[in-house]
Amino acid sequence: MVLINENIDMSKRAINGAFTIITFIKFNENKIISNITIEIINIEFQLTLKQCNYKMKYTYENHFYKVKFPILLGYAITGHKVQQATI
Repeated sequence: MVLINENIDMSKRAINGAFTIITFIKFNENKIISNITIEIINIEFQLTLKQCNYKMKYTYENHFYKVKFPILLGYAITGHKVQQATI
């Protein structure tokens, strides 16, 4: 189980904190993950995620780019998050 950590599509309930399951991982020719397909639990809606680039400040003048997918592992969640879940 993974959690979405940013609002992707509010009309489809692909929002920050939504419980999802990874259904497919696509690799490119260099064996690097290019796309991840997830299914939002209790909605049965599939969504394909692409990598996001984030500009991070290294020093006052320098910066670097962080590349990641907008999901987090859901192995440790708070009691408040579990209370709203339908299991």
